[in-house]
Amino acid sequence: MYLLEQQQQWLEQARTQWRFWQPASQAALPGLAPSHRFADPQGGPEHWWQLAQQSPRLRAQQLLLEAAQADVDAARAGHLPTLQARWSQGSQKDLSGITQPQRSVGVSLSLPLDAGGAVRARTEQALAALQAQQARGEQERRAVEAEVRLQRGAWEAAVARTRFTQEGALAAQRAVEATRTGQALGTRTLNDLLAAIQSQGQARLTDSQARQQAVLASLRLKAAAGQLTREDILLVDQSLQ
Repeated sequence: MYLLEQQQQWLEQARTQWRFWQPASQAALPGLAPSHRFADPQGGPEHWWQLAQQSPRLRAQQLLLEAAQADVDAARAGHLPTLQARWSQGSQKDLSGITQPQRSVGVSLSLPLDAGGAVRARTEQALAALQAQQARGEQERRAVEAEVRLQRGAWEAAVARTRFTQEGALAAQRAVEATRTGQALGTRTLNDLLAAIQSQGQARLTDSQARQQAVLASLRLKAAAGQLTREDILLVDQSLQ
């Protein structure tokens, strides 16, 4: 009597899990749609590194370097002569009350005297700032390149894993169907069916997690290369169910 009650409980548990993992029930679960699959990663590490060189992160470093170089040029120009040109135009009434136009043109030349020490000091300070910015820019460039190559490899590995987990989920589904058929024919027991359903649930969970990791890997790669856009986020959002 006890054995019969236990088997009935196992059967009810198996039926509950079976209904839970049916495709119709999956629509109520958060996550990627089961039909969402991934193409092979496009472009190798060098391709993504070329894209990353135009990223806002590295572009900002380039602009800072150009600004530091401009400061050096301005500091070095402190000892050079300055030539200024002036031009003005107006009008004035003469003694007879007639308005006469007036124009003037002038040129001035400034020669800095005894400014060598100040110019050298400003130049050395600007050169030190330039060298510091060059070092920061190179450090940032290496960090971006390493991150892009790392995320490119992670994306490729994640996409490859989804192919294996998809096959595993399909194999687990076929195993459940075969076990149910065997149970109807008397060659499989309730325990066999329960074990197959549990294996199928684990396989589908593994596949779902792998697909989610592939999506995250693609977003991380695009973010590392400075190519992540609003459209990418919307596309992922549309794939969610």
